[in-house]
Amino acid sequence: MKIEPNNIYCEDCYKAIKDIPDKSIDLVITDPPYEFVMGGKGHSELGGRKHKNKGEIYALDTELTKKNIGTGYTSGGGCFGTKKRAYHSQLAPTDITEARRKYEEYVKEHGKDEESERLRVIANAVDNRENTSFISKGFDNSILDELCRVMKKINIYIWCNKNQLRQIIDYFDDKGCFIDLLTWNKTNPIPTCNNTYLSDIEYCVFAREKGVKVYGTVETKHKWFTSPCNVDDKELYKHPTIKPLERIRQFIINSIDERERERSIVFDCFLGSGTTTLAAKQLGCQWLGFELNPIFYQIAMDRMQGIDQNGGINLLDSIDEHYEQGSLFGDEND
Repeated sequence: MKIEPNNIYCEDCYKAIKDIPDKSIDLVITDPPYEFVMGGKGHSELGGRKHKNKGEIYALDTELTKKNIGTGYTSGGGCFGTKKRAYHSQLAPTDITEARRKYEEYVKEHGKDEESERLRVIANAVDNRENTSFISKGFDNSILDELCRVMKKINIYIWCNKNQLRQIIDYFDDKGCFIDLLTWNKTNPIPTCNNTYLSDIEYCVFAREKGVKVYGTVETKHKWFTSPCNVDDKELYKHPTIKPLERIRQFIINSIDERERERSIVFDCFLGSGTTTLAAKQLGCQWLGFELNPIFYQIAMDRMQGIDQNGGINLLDSIDEHYEQGSLFGDEND
């Protein structure tokens, strides 16, 4: 298959990436499936490994989750919960947890009060735990090998959870890369904290080869940023792990010379709803994305035309005004 820039392909990235020429990509920004640990430690392949094996660093099963929800697409990693989450689609009655049913029956009979709020929090905690069974076991290093092959020089951002940090950092440390750990600190995490800290941080590993420069300004180069979970974008684009567009724009600003953007290709092999390709397009870069799920593929295609999933609002008309008026680190509920 011939792969052309400024396109999104509904393809399995493990296969389609082999059709991308060597050293043709300037920057990779991607959000692969997360390896999820079911509480405490030790409930995943990563949790049971105490020693690093350089020959096969935490190779993970990449089989997609078998759980289909409603429309047939599968969930990814990242942010869970159910309050006003249309992107989880309409669950079949048999998929509703007993805690969720108890909450809904109470509200139907008594309305919303202090007790209903208590039941809602319990239901969210149970749903959060149940939803983790839908998550695939992350990704194996073969995709990292391919990404390194197609990049001109290693210049990559990978969103992940804490259980994947060693896998990713070890991989790029072995290649002699400079590594930074970036964080998104959420002000409104899901309130599930039984015997654990809140899930209020998402991590992003930035790895770059010697000779790759970091551009940007003091305003764009913070290693952390704070904002609420971007609920509005999740409603508009129906993806459970959508990342803030502002942050992806910053990654591009910091990692591609402004004078070279027209000739630079930004690639996302786990595209989801199209945040990476949209940010690249807005900043005048060439872009390329792979998304296996046909529903998210179509959402990403629509989004590149400025169409959301709640009435076809054209978002591109006002995007420049939005960024002129507000900080890229805006605290608004994205």
